[in-house]
Amino acid sequence: MDVIADRPLALVTLLLVAAGHLGFQLTVSLVVYPALADVGADSWRVAHERHARRIAPLVAAIYVPLVLVLAWTA
Repeated sequence: MDVIADRPLALVTLLLVAAGHLGFQLTVSLVVYPALADVGADSWRVAHERHARRIAPLVAAIYVPLVLVLAWTA
């Protein structure tokens, strides 16, 4: 494949993956973290561990493509 010809595709792909990451990060920052902040100190550790287990597959689904596309565009 021609590297120059792939440049627009790489940039569009990066834009799409970055937009997905932005949506993910906004959701976590505006919804999840405030909800965790409302958990009492005695329950926080358990709530955070549950959150970490639940969100791990989504983090992988967001960050693996982001890193790959960043490497591709670089």
